[in-house]
Amino acid sequence: MLVIVFLLIVLAAMSGSNVSSDFVDRFHALDPSRWVVSDHWSNGKWFLCDWRKSQVRAGPGGMTVTVVKNPASANGYSSGEIQSRKLYQFGYYEARMTAAAGSGLDTAFFTYTGAPRGHPWNEIDVEILGKDTKSVEFSYHTQNHSQSTVIKLPFDSAIESHTYGFDWEPGYVAWYIDGRLAHKETGPPSAMPNDPQQIMFDVWNSNVNPPWMGTFSWPGHPIDAHVQCIAYSAKVPGAQLC
Repeated sequence: MLVIVFLLIVLAAMSGSNVSSDFVDRFHALDPSRWVVSDHWSNGKWFLCDWRKSQVRAGPGGMTVTVVKNPASANGYSSGEIQSRKLYQFGYYEARMTAAAGSGLDTAFFTYTGAPRGHPWNEIDVEILGKDTKSVEFSYHTQNHSQSTVIKLPFDSAIESHTYGFDWEPGYVAWYIDGRLAHKETGPPSAMPNDPQQIMFDVWNSNVNPPWMGTFSWPGHPIDAHVQCIAYSAKVPGAQLC
């Protein structure tokens, strides 16, 4: 059943035009023409949570995604995820956010396509692991190569809102923190992401890979991440979009 629901979500997310357009979304409300909210399915064994629309809330301060205990979920937890309806390719991507804190948690702003979408795996990530919210992990993945780098932050990303972005171009991906270049990866075309992808944001918990994410333990209360803005521009802007 989860597989069927997942495929329906993918088809819904892909139903929009395949042409990317610039936008800045501050999530005062969830725009159904731009976003699909994942609902009643999970990503499998890696994840303790499933996805529920109830865990994504928009309002004057932006979007909040919450991890909660849920006895109706197979592994006992639910969280939230959004996916763009359209596909986006080269350009500049940005999110202003506050991460969720706690071992075994991952707050992720990323682009993705893969086998469920009928394409080879292509992914570009900004991930903050709740076990160390004074670091951010930048990575990209293709069928042929994966590359990941951890950058120390001069602030606590679970306490302060900051802007994270990446410029994805043929042959390189460059990541930014608060408008300043933090890291850049280059490589041969066969190793770099090149396929159009969806823009995504989620928060998830896991116990599958403790050396990477740590071990999740329920703290006794809901766990929030906040997103004040997600933006995209086909050309690198002269200033932060968010």
